[in-house]
Formats: sequence, structure tokens, C-alpha cells
Amino acid sequence: MKQKIIVIADGQGVQSKCLPIALYEKHPDLREYWDNTIILDLFADTQDEEDDIYKDIVFYQRYLQEHNYPPLIILSRGSLSQEYYEQGIIPTRQFRHCTDKFKIRVIRKYIRSYLEENNLTLKDVDIRMLIGITIDESIRIRDSEVQWIKNEFPFCYELKFTRKDCEKFLDDRNIPYHKSGCDHCVFKNAKKVYKSVAHKPKRKQFIINWEKKARAKNSKMLFFTAPIEKLFSKFDRQKKLPEFIELDIEIDIQSEECDTGYCFL
Repeated sequence: MKQKIIVIADGQGVQSKCLPIALYEKHPDLREYWDNTIILDLFADTQDEEDDIYKDIVFYQRYLQEHNYPPLIILSRGSLSQEYYEQGIIPTRQFRHCTDKFKIRVIRKYIRSYLEENNLTLKDVDIRMLIGITIDESIRIRDSEVQWIKNEFPFCYELKFTRKDCEKFLDDRNIPYHKSGCDHCVFKNAKKVYKSVAHKPKRKQFIINWEKKARAKNSKMLFFTAPIEKLFSKFDRQKKLPEFIELDIEIDIQSEECDTGYCFL
């Protein structure tokens, strides 16, 4: 019999924070095979997440420990923004390779290392990747690109959760949560990126310098439709005005590049 391995693709957003706990409490198959199943709750950290995500992780790790749940394992390739800055590249909606390099590959590399360390081969295991896409976002469901991992979506089938259900589930347990994603992500709107870094002058200037360096190689390389320095200057002038309202993150769920299931969950 093959060794069953459940990998939770944990982005530390609303859905993926809810997923492991909801499964531990509600999913009968997981309880049935608990003693014989290896559970890896993996968070691939880009080191560029919103500040609230890192604060939430501390509480989340403590909650898992107090309830004797498998721990959150934090992985990282390094700083996404620093690597792309050095290369003079900005991830764009059209060429969004950041998720592949800093999320998907990092998780797959860890799984292979885990197998090697435990004297297991791909022939010895049945690996299920659990992804926190909810039924209201089911358009994002995709099969795994590799044969040795099978993607599963418990919120869409076994649990029947929407994003609102996830929020209520976490609220009922007093678990803090925020939408995940890098502070500079181009799938946000420019004002949201500004709000993420406006209180951090060094980070704000880094993003401006990053775009300038990228534009020195390619003048069309922009985070948004206008240079980010101009946008930030505009927001600096507007931020005290009543009409400078909070805008939510914009996610283009129709875009295939955003269908990975590793970001914004």
C-alpha cells in the first residue's frame, strides 16, 4: 500500500488558513486515515507579504500547537522583490512567473526533499495537494501540471464552503485573518499597493527604484498603466482628502495566470 501524503498549499489568506482546521474538524476521511497519513501544511513565503499576514502567522502557529494539529511549515526561496530588483524585472499580469518560482517550485522542491530524507520514492507515495479554492471561485480549479501530485479542492466538494463560510468559520474561533498577497502585487490596484507601503518610506522608495531599474532595461515595464512614482506622488497629495477611500484588492479571476490557487488564498 502506498504511503498517503496530504500537502496543504497554505497561502495564509482567508481560505487556506481555514482549510486545515476545517478539515481536521469536519473531514471524515482525514480523521479515518489520521494515523497513517503524512500531513504537510506548507506556506511558501515570498518575504514580501503584507505585514498583517506575518502577525497572523504567529497566532495561527500557536492555535495549531494548542489543538495538536500538524504544524505550519514555512519555506522560502528568498525575497521575491529583491531577486527581481537585481534582475531588473517586474512580474506582470501577462508574464506572471513569480507564483511558479516562489510558490509552486518551492513547495514541490520541499516535497521531493522530504521524500528523499524519509527514504521514499514517488512510486511509494500517493500525494494529494489540497488547495483552498472555494465554491464561489471554482472557475480557478485546475489539475496539477505534474503527474505525481493530484490536486484536490475540499471546499468545492467535501466541505461546500464559500469565502464567507471561511470567514465565519475563522470568526467563530477568534482566528485573525487577512487577504494574502505580496505588498507590491500587480493583481492589486495601485492605491492598495500604496496603502501597503505608505507608512514604510524605505519600502516605498524601494518599489519606486525597482520600477525605474526595470524601465531602464525596458521602457514599457510598469507595475501599472502609469509610472508608480507618479501614482505614489498623486496619492501622497490625496491621502488626507475624504474621497481617498479604501479600495479592495482587485483579482482578475478570468485570467489564466491567476488560476494557480497559490495566491490570494
